[in-house]
Amino acid sequence: MEIIKTQILIIGGGAAGLNAALNLKSNDITLIEKNGSNSVLCPWNLMIKSKKDLLKEILETGCNSTDSELLDIFSKNYENIVEDLKKTGIKFRKSNLGLIPNYTQPGKEVRKIFLNKLKEKQVKLLKGSVEKLLIDKNKKIIGVKISLFNSKKIKIFFNYLVLAAGGLGGFFKFRTGSGDSDGSILALCYEAGLKIRDLEFMMFHPFLLVDKRLPRVLVSGDLLTKMEYENEKGEKFLSNDIADALKTNKHHRVFPKMTKEFYLQSLKSRIFGRLICSNKWFEKFKKENEFGFIFKNFKKNDLKKIELHPAFHFSIGGLVINKNSQTSQKNIYAAGEITGGLHGHNRIGGLAILEALIFGKKTAMEINKKIMKEKEIIIPEKIEGLGMLGLSDEIKNKAWEVLGPVKNKEDLNKMKSFLKNKKNATSQEKLLEKIIEICLLRNESIGAFYRQDLRKKETARSSFLIDKKIIFKYGK
Repeated sequence: MEIIKTQILIIGGGAAGLNAALNLKSNDITLIEKNGSNSVLCPWNLMIKSKKDLLKEILETGCNSTDSELLDIFSKNYENIVEDLKKTGIKFRKSNLGLIPNYTQPGKEVRKIFLNKLKEKQVKLLKGSVEKLLIDKNKKIIGVKISLFNSKKIKIFFNYLVLAAGGLGGFFKFRTGSGDSDGSILALCYEAGLKIRDLEFMMFHPFLLVDKRLPRVLVSGDLLTKMEYENEKGEKFLSNDIADALKTNKHHRVFPKMTKEFYLQSLKSRIFGRLICSNKWFEKFKKENEFGFIFKNFKKNDLKKIELHPAFHFSIGGLVINKNSQTSQKNIYAAGEITGGLHGHNRIGGLAILEALIFGKKTAMEINKKIMKEKEIIIPEKIEGLGMLGLSDEIKNKAWEVLGPVKNKEDLNKMKSFLKNKKNATSQEKLLEKIIEICLLRNESIGAFYRQDLRKKETARSSFLIDKKIIFKYGK
């Protein structure tokens, strides 16, 4: 098996991984990615408002449980990161949240710009997936085993590892992001004993397109005001306040309740959005809106109603990092959705890309301070391959039904027993079992975590996995 030594290995080709690579000063960088990433599929709508208002909203939405150091780094850099993007040649226009790249498909176009910059830097790009982490006798992660898409197997050893592989979306049958963001790296990190927090806090979204005529993507914004929502019998199912909030585009204040109503309906029947817009509005939307490309081959009368489904949208928790983006192993850094702490117990929209870019760059800045001091990579004689990956459709279906926006003790216990009795559990299944255990131990509903049998509270402790043990505490 071929062995590669690289000063810096980046896992993940989304916004966090690409921005880390762009800002690293080393000429020995290897980036491994699968076919896609969440940030390629999303519209890159960036929340831009005054620092005071933004910090207040993050804290209030996150139930005042955000990591103060991470929030400080975010607040000091979120305006500068937009200027960085402009310097790379990215053009912006105003959006409902703040700014959005001025392209038909923002994620794909921005990725092309980043990749051209990385080509100039001669960053080595590999297409494949991580199979195992390689650890030494002290249980320190020193390398990875990779399966390339040409079926070749390689081992890569590094001085520094940057984890930017996304969150837990692939654990679920329905997700708004890429299936390549499958929780595998987070699961391997759990196996290795890295510190993790708040995995029970997950953001779901009601509006994934599952209509076979259209791309399977998330939609939001003005389009939602131009639909009436019904089940497969043509019956309306939303409460009056949610229906009114959608018509007036003021649904963000009732987002949790709205998501629950769509989710509970999805467990009973299919969901459709019936278009109630004019032909003129529809044609203008196709030309001007970031989601317009979805409908480019259709007239309004071709799409009288569109099938929708709620879906997993964002992992609020993840790897614990400090203000320098370091994980609990000092030479391993992380950025983007794979991390936790910034959002606390819930999250506002428009921050995901900003978070990924800010901490991707922060990672690079910290590694840049150290790379000149590094010695040659020495591969020890004794190496252990850690982890076994895999997640069946059966597990993804169960995860959607049990760990979706509305949870209950009975179903969680049933799935816990199912996973506990499973022979040869994969790394992802072990992590899933631990998440369910956290959900059962938590004694309050708060933020993005909701159990039908628990009362809602305004403040609560965070959950941490430390050496695989569950600990509830305030702060870090």
